[in-house]
Amino acid sequence: MSTKKGATRPLLTPQLVEALSAEGLEATVEVKSVRGEDVDERLAAAFARLSGADDRMETLAAVGQVGAGVTHEVRNVMTGILGFAQLARGKAASKPEKTDELLQLIEKESMRCLDILTQYLSFTRPRAPEHAPVDLSQVVAGVDKLVHHHLHLHKVKLHLQLAADLPAVRGDAGALKQVLLNLIMNAMHAMKTTGGTVRIVGARHADGAALLHVQDDGPGVPAALAGRIFDPFFSTKPVGEGTGMGLSVSRTIVEQHGGTLSLDGNGAAMSGATFTLYLPALGA
Repeated sequence: MSTKKGATRPLLTPQLVEALSAEGLEATVEVKSVRGEDVDERLAAAFARLSGADDRMETLAAVGQVGAGVTHEVRNVMTGILGFAQLARGKAASKPEKTDELLQLIEKESMRCLDILTQYLSFTRPRAPEHAPVDLSQVVAGVDKLVHHHLHLHKVKLHLQLAADLPAVRGDAGALKQVLLNLIMNAMHAMKTTGGTVRIVGARHADGAALLHVQDDGPGVPAALAGRIFDPFFSTKPVGEGTGMGLSVSRTIVEQHGGTLSLDGNGAAMSGATFTLYLPALGA
């Protein structure tokens, strides 16, 4: 609906709008320009900002869940570095060759610690979208480093099976990491009481595109809910354990890359859900 002096559009949550509609009611909010201008363009900009805020909130919610695991892993690495430094100090005079070996270990573990923190911070810092060649193997490896310890705490294993000929794509590596993070964390939540395995299988599609299958051996998605899981604000998690925007945001990101994100139901080798990312290859 468009007017010169105002516009009436639903601004309430989809769940509330749906509930009111079932009762034959409609809820709207009237938006007026104090200067009597056409507000359509300004409303579109406002909705775009809200959408961006939703995306950001969903990313931070997912990253917040793995924060404890990252802290624990970094602490373990730092404990090892401290031990190597103390050993090196004690052998500096009597065994210089041993000291050099310990210093190499300190350097290696320091780089590992830095890598973990870099991957974590890459999710928390606002950034402008990029459109550059993306190596999906590196994207997957980066997410693996971020979630590895957190999954271990919940008795969930992450298994990677990426084809050597997995094609590169064009897009935003950070945004694609966000998609994978959302899918992995959803899978972990589905198995958090029993434990299990999440598999990321990367392959080249027959048309040359890149495929990433994220599979889990959890309970799967009930058929009655399968058609709604990508809806904004829809969630099967208990209240307070999710924003209901993860899959919706993830699908939007993938579509912005010219691809698709779909639920394939039960995987052939696993009992749980399989989500498939289809992304056009670089140069396609």
